[in-house]
Amino acid sequence: MFADQQEEAIAIFEDLYSKTRSARVKLEWARAAFLGKRYALSRRLFDEVLTEPIPDIVRFNIAVYLGEIAKLGDQTDYGFSFVSDTNPFAVAKKQQVLIYGIPFTYTPPKAQETLAGLNFYVAHARSLTESGTVRLIAEADNTEYQGKDNNKSAVKLALQLKSSAAANGSLRLGVDHFYQRRVLLLRQPYVGLQYRKDQLGGVFQQFQVDIKAGKNTYPDFSYVDGHTTSIAGAVTKNIGNKLQLGASLYLDDTFSKTESQGYNTTAASVNARFFMPVIASNTRLNYAWSNRTYKAVDELFVVTRADRRVAVSASIQPYTLKILGLYPALELGIEKTSSSISINSFDRTFVNFTLRKNY
Repeated sequence: MFADQQEEAIAIFEDLYSKTRSARVKLEWARAAFLGKRYALSRRLFDEVLTEPIPDIVRFNIAVYLGEIAKLGDQTDYGFSFVSDTNPFAVAKKQQVLIYGIPFTYTPPKAQETLAGLNFYVAHARSLTESGTVRLIAEADNTEYQGKDNNKSAVKLALQLKSSAAANGSLRLGVDHFYQRRVLLLRQPYVGLQYRKDQLGGVFQQFQVDIKAGKNTYPDFSYVDGHTTSIAGAVTKNIGNKLQLGASLYLDDTFSKTESQGYNTTAASVNARFFMPVIASNTRLNYAWSNRTYKAVDELFVVTRADRRVAVSASIQPYTLKILGLYPALELGIEKTSSSISINSFDRTFVNFTLRKNY
């Protein structure tokens, strides 16, 4: 299994389990199935191990595996969240600004306000061929805030193509839609390449690279239409069986009909996920940073726009507790965006309480 010979490992563990009926053997069989991308088998075996009298740390690690399987295998996931956000629509404060060098008072069309809301999320992934080489992936996410037409939502649809079910590389053809206040804000058809590897040995236990090229269409702001290319990478490192460290890096190059609306983005994040036996929880801390620099001087404000964003969040997710058959999680976070064009600067804090089918 550590030598990445997963099919051989699966066969050996299956044979060994038939002789020993050992929960430990079944656990290793499940891990080998996960690494071999036999996700349905892996989930069944992990679920069976959970019925055994096993230590809390083992339950925690099984929950983490099941969470990954929910994203990678043929699954349906859904859930809802109670949310509170001090600035859900990224509204700037009333302020003095310079337009063509002349001072004006900027008053946002809608004032910043703290809103509570309800989010609903559903995702479905299904193989369209027996070999598992073609998968349909669909996602929908909608948050309804207090007040009329105060919503944000996303609808995503994609086909994933692989040379074989066990291949680490895949091609994805898809289209994403983003809505705000009931209106389509952005439509983005794209083509992407992904390489993902899970392993027990090596420097990293998981690494993934995504390359994507898309076309941006803004129905109400056609002067911003254009195209974008991006590359993203992410790695995780297990420290013992109680701590997982992760890091990601993202770069994009976006062009627009109006040169001043094109930009380059650099973003990075680091996170730590660890086992907390006192509250039987998977606890996650996350720090994210991004810098976006625009390609030309803004025609109205006569400066080149540059935005810097910093976000910090923490979440607690019990792995033994279910409410109405769903896993609960509590997340708190703060975000600060500063811009050389000050009307694009804003702060927000948020609190989310989530119930979700899959861990």
